[in-house]
Parts: sequence; structure tokens; C-alpha cells
Amino acid sequence: MAHNTSPMYAGSDLSPWEVVNGRKFRWPSDLVILQDPGLLPDKIDIATYYKHRVDKFTEVSDFIKRMLHELIGKNAARHDALQDSLMLKPGDLVTVHVPNRKGKLACQHAGPAEVLEKHSELLYRVRFLGNNNAFLAHVRRLHRYHPIAGSKFASSRTRDRHTAIDNRVARSPEMKKQLLGRTVRKFFGKNAFNGKVIEVISPEDINDVWLYKIRYEDGDVEDLEERELNRVLLIDSTPSTTPTDETTLSIDDVHIGDLVLLRGNEDKRYYVGKVTECFPDTDEFTLHYFAHQMTHSGGRRGKSIYDDRMPLKDRTLKAGYVYYSKSNRQMQHVRTNQPKRDYRPFSEKIKLGKGKYDMTLILADVRLDNDHICKAQLTQLANMLSDGS
Repeated sequence: MAHNTSPMYAGSDLSPWEVVNGRKFRWPSDLVILQDPGLLPDKIDIATYYKHRVDKFTEVSDFIKRMLHELIGKNAARHDALQDSLMLKPGDLVTVHVPNRKGKLACQHAGPAEVLEKHSELLYRVRFLGNNNAFLAHVRRLHRYHPIAGSKFASSRTRDRHTAIDNRVARSPEMKKQLLGRTVRKFFGKNAFNGKVIEVISPEDINDVWLYKIRYEDGDVEDLEERELNRVLLIDSTPSTTPTDETTLSIDDVHIGDLVLLRGNEDKRYYVGKVTECFPDTDEFTLHYFAHQMTHSGGRRGKSIYDDRMPLKDRTLKAGYVYYSKSNRQMQHVRTNQPKRDYRPFSEKIKLGKGKYDMTLILADVRLDNDHICKAQLTQLANMLSDGS
């Protein structure tokens, strides 16, 4: 009773009881007082009484509508502040997330679609190419469309970049066949599935593409092209290009599937990670961080700490993941080369540039030897870097 008769919203004395019944709650003590003939009118006008009730219900209804409108606005503002916005401009091509229930291997995106205008901070008006019907889409449903080299949607820079990627990932037939048995890890929605390459299918025609048959741990099978395989193939110590002068490296040297070495412009710390997405038009890419081992802080009561200034030559690198711990009810970080099913990559969008919070690309393709940066690259890095790292 005390709860139902207390004000339900700051700035108003309306209680839940008054909202439901259209009048204030009468406590037993109020009824005793109202029995005093001196406090009651001699004659009650029924029409006046019902008019008063209607006015009261109207007042309560208007107040509830206004309160809900304010709460919806506050919740929307709080939700928008937590979003990771994708900056798009009119004319950009995107794909739109369209979920379906046909299974995890079914396509979950449609497109390409053209961005017509920015409707709000998180809404864009888009339309599918060949269709004049425009609609609003939340930014979290949109992903940049990266056209295949040679398609009519590809710009000259995009065509050049895809040609470079095709040359970069091109493997000889012998190397392609060596991918048999390699492990992959791919996300379907929020769940990650590990799988293996069970068959390498060579093309019958020279213009066709090689296909790699993947069997996932739940038994599902799908065929991937080489470009798709590079995105999900787990890192090994495959030989690659040698480091060059850091001043010559740019977003064009970043390729999906590569391990790269970065240095923060502000903190001067070095970071290693795998490139999972690339956005050359904005000099950005998504980096899956690789973490190194913990160290002891020293002393009798010392504890394990993460030394982010550990020399590169001493680091044992493994892929970083996050997962939700039910025991302490918070997200936990872990480094492993064999992630569990509920692990999510510890990733972040990186921007190359000279800004305070940007990063500099030091090494475009890191090679690992037993989870350590290979000695040849360490020697070249030592000659290139002058800070003793």
C-alpha cells in the first residue's frame, strides 16, 4: 500500500493508485475524518462528480504519455551513445544485414545498396541498386560493400587494390594443396565454429577459381574461395614479405589475414595483431590483437602484470579473446591458439595516420616462429627502430 501510494515519477505527486483509479488513495484515517458532517457537502451533484473524474483521468493520461515520451528519448540517447558508428556519406555502397532462419550458412546480407543521405546519427536512408524504394536502416545493419575486382561497382583504386590482394594471396597449385587439413575459425552470427579444410578442389577451367571444402565441428560443410579462406584461416608461420621503411607503409600494404606490427603515435607502444577487415577509403582496418605473456611484478608480494612495453624479442604471441565469466559476472581476457566456442576475438578498429590517437604501420606482414617474431624480422626491426624495442 505504501509503495502504490508513493509518487511514481520525480516532479509529480501521481501514485500508481491514482493512475489506475483516477483519484487519490484514501487511508482509513481519511475515511474517519470524512465522516465528519462538517467536511462533507450536504448534497453531491453526480454530474459534477463524474466531470471531475473524467478531468482527472485525462490529466493522468496526458502525464503518462509525456513521461513515456521522455523515457523513450532518454533510453534512445543512452543507447546511441554506446554505439560504434560507421561513417558513411551519400554515394557509398553498403550491404544490409537481413537475418533469416535458413541456417548459419545462409547469406545474412543483401546488396549492394547505395547510401542516399544521413537521416540521423545512427540512421541512413539507403536503396538497393535497381530499386527506387528507399528505406531507413540502422548503422549496425550496414557494412561497407567491397566490390570484386573488375566489377562495374569497383573504383579505380578499389580495382588496383583488389588486384594487389589477388597477387599477394596467390598461391601455386602445390601451395594450395598444402592447405589441406588446415584449421579455420568462422563466426556465424554470435557463435564461432572451428573447422578443417577437408578437400582442395582444383578448377576444370583456367578461368575458374579454386575452392576449399570446409567441414565445421557441428558437421556442416561449405565451399570457400581463396579470398574467403584467407579471412578465417588460423595464423601459421607462412613466409611473407620483408619489412620496409615505416615511412613507406600505408593502408595499401595492409591485407586481410596478415599479421601486422603497429606503434601508437601517443604512447609509443607496439602492438601485434591480425587484420580481419580493411577499409582503404578511410585508412582504417579492424585488428584482432595478439597478446603476449604476463610477467611478475617482483617482490615478495608481487603479482602477475601485463607489461605492454615488453621488448618484441621477448614476447610470446597468441591470439587474444574475450569471454563472459559466469563465476564473477564480467568479461575476461585470454590468449590462446585454440579458442573455445564462446570466445570472441579481442578486436578494435585502427586508423593509420599522424593524429594523436592514430597508429603507424611498422611491419606489414609479421612472421611467427613458435609464437615468437622470427629472428630475421627481429634483426631487420632492430636496424629500422632506434628506440631499443
